[in-house]
Amino acid sequence: MPPTRRSHSYNSERPTNQCASGGNCCIATDIIARRAKGDSFGMIANALNRQGMASVHGSRWYPASVRALYKKAFSVSKP
Repeated sequence: MPPTRRSHSYNSERPTNQCASGGNCCIATDIIARRAKGDSFGMIANALNRQGMASVHGSRWYPASVRALYKKAFSVSKP
């Protein structure tokens, strides 16, 4: 029997982390700005969770998920 996945509840009342273009550019911009100020990935994750921002999967933010989006934002922005 395959392992079961835990379902993540999605709350449509939570603010979205997507821009009008459909990407994660707004939240990525915020993460990049906070990293430039010297905030750790953990501090950023806590701040996003306090703001009620849903992660990419509709759940809470973790330092690893913030780091992954940060790395992805930089890999896309490089020429």
